[in-house]
Amino acid sequence: MSRDVKIASDIGLNTRLVRSVGPFENTGPIPPMPEQKSTYTVLVSLKNSFNSVKDVVYTATLPQYVEWLGQVYPENSPVTYNADKRQITWQLGDMQPGIGYSSSAKDFAFQVSFLPSVGQNGITPPIVLNQKVLGKDNFTGLVTVTTVDPLDIKIETDPQFKYGDDKVGGEDF
Repeated sequence: MSRDVKIASDIGLNTRLVRSVGPFENTGPIPPMPEQKSTYTVLVSLKNSFNSVKDVVYTATLPQYVEWLGQVYPENSPVTYNADKRQITWQLGDMQPGIGYSSSAKDFAFQVSFLPSVGQNGITPPIVLNQKVLGKDNFTGLVTVTTVDPLDIKIETDPQFKYGDDKVGGEDF
C-alpha cells in the first residue's frame, strides 16, 4: 500500500497601518480628532512557502468613513479600487515557492484618509476590513485562502506610536 501526500502551499499575509514610515507622507492629527482628516499608509506583504500558486489576489474593504486616495506604491502595481464595493484588489498573478523566505516578499502600499465623526470619540475604529489573499496551488489544485484581522488606528508597529493615539479624540475620551 502506498499513499501520496500533497502539502498545500501557505500564502503568508502581513499587513500594517502606519503613519511615520512608508512611501507616503501622512497628514492630519494623531490621535485622530472628530471632523478632521488624518491619513494613514497601509503596508501589505505576501510570502509563499512550498508550491507555486497562480492567480494570487489580495482584497480588502474600506468602511464608509475611510477614503481611498489613489496613492499606490510601487506606482505600477496592479491595484484597482471599486468605489461601489469600497474594495481594493491587488492582482499579483503567479507566486513562486520561497517568495518571502529565500527571496524578497511581494510588497505594496496604499494610502487612505480617515474622517472620524463625533460619535467615534473614545473608540478605536477599524480602517481596513475583510483582508484576504487567495490563489490556486499548482501542485495540489486547491484554492488557498489566507485572512487577517482588520487594521484599526491602534498603530503600535509605527515607531512614533504613543499611548492615547489609538482612540479618536485621544486618551481623555
